[in-house]
Amino acid sequence: MERGNLIIYDNNGVVFSQTGQAKGNLLPHTIPVGINYIIDPYDALSEYSVLSVDVSETPHKLIKQLIYEKTDQDLAEEIAAEAIKNKQEAYQEYVVLKDMFGVDSVEALAAKEAYLRINETSPDKSRYELETELALAEEEAELYMKIYLDSEGAW
Repeated sequence: MERGNLIIYDNNGVVFSQTGQAKGNLLPHTIPVGINYIIDPYDALSEYSVLSVDVSETPHKLIKQLIYEKTDQDLAEEIAAEAIKNKQEAYQEYVVLKDMFGVDSVEALAAKEAYLRINETSPDKSRYELETELALAEEEAELYMKIYLDSEGAW
């Protein structure tokens, strides 16, 4: 036996209970007395969730929302879109730095950025800390240039 969804709701259309649909060796629904209800046929709501009931019309109608489950392709498209967005943001940051420092080469950009970072630091920093900052600046500049070269022509 296939049994549909028994939906119990109040006079305002607020859904209080749903049995859900079922299939197998089942007893039929016990119809509630004095309470508003709708029995939807089996598999009629398999792709929907019931939000409420429109009690302004007779017979009362279900207000449903489509249930959408993401597929592997949807997830892959979201990941690809996020990667493109991150790539665009990194490229824009590179362009801002390039315009700010007025240089075209990675080495000059790294040197200027490192120089500015070193000058902003306190004088009590060790030589090791300053060299580490310089190396980080050079790595960032190389990353920006790689992103720029990879994306050239894409924008």
